[in-house]
Amino acid sequence: MSHSLSSVTFVEKAQREVELAPVLPGEAEANELLARARQKIYYWPAGFTGFSARLSLRTGDQVYGGQLLAPNSKRFSLKWDLELPKELQKWCQYQVGELLAHREAPEVSKMASKSGVRAEDEDKTYGIKLVFEGDKMNSFYRVKDDRIRQIGRSYGSHFFVINIDTHHDFEGRFAAFGYNAFYWDNATKEFAKCETYLDFYAELGGIQVPSERRYSLADSQGLDNRSLGFEQLSLL
Repeated sequence: MSHSLSSVTFVEKAQREVELAPVLPGEAEANELLARARQKIYYWPAGFTGFSARLSLRTGDQVYGGQLLAPNSKRFSLKWDLELPKELQKWCQYQVGELLAHREAPEVSKMASKSGVRAEDEDKTYGIKLVFEGDKMNSFYRVKDDRIRQIGRSYGSHFFVINIDTHHDFEGRFAAFGYNAFYWDNATKEFAKCETYLDFYAELGGIQVPSERRYSLADSQGLDNRSLGFEQLSLL
């Protein structure tokens, strides 16, 4: 049995970025628009103690089984029945960490930027652009109907834009369902790749937990399809 456990998790990297970012006041109306959208996001209760699941990774013609123990986004472990290639280990570690971190209560994950925002142009499809003041990564959201519909950010060698086209509605709180990420090279400005996601959830003791993530990567090398299933779900 192989283990997949990184020393620095997705949420810890995000927390560092927030801690290092400047905190500027922004514009009152823009801040209120962002606050309303954030209040509509589906999060787990702050005291949620996590869950376990049987994992099923499908990629190409290969299927791998494993076990997930996830008390939170900083302390989770993946144990695979057979040794995974390093690239797949890294990919699964990132995907699980990202899924957990985005559902954790903000006071637990501490990923949300504390800086104010200013309003810029309005896109009739994805909404008003809210730019985070003083952000070195040029981060922005587009908000429409009190939901975050688009996210943009410069990270590493690339700039990306995520379109969130469909949401799960969990009693008036929303979690992304279908969304696409587009990447451009920061130096050349050339288009680099596109990633597509579909996230499914299952109710477990009144809590919505991941049941499947479907993923496709399209770039100059072709198309790569994967899915990560969460089965035999149990609360910790």
